Amino acid sequence: MISVIIGQMAMSMLIEHKGWLGSSKAHVNKEKLIAVALMTFSLLLITRKEGITTCNNNSSRISHRWRVA
Repeated sequence: MISVIIGQMAMSMLIEHKGWLGSSKAHVNKEKLIAVALMTFSLLLITRKEGITTCNNNSSRISHRWRVA
């Protein structure tokens, strides 16, 4: 989910910077770049900690972790 948000933020920054789709041009500032960089870093931390891969179905592993004994 966070990867979708990062992609949308990056694309909106590009669209605003170039003035595409009739939007007013806005320069990319330091705060926007820091926000995207921190979200990307958090995505890396989440995927490394959880061991999430894009090819495997981890639903059984995740649901097993939350079962009440």
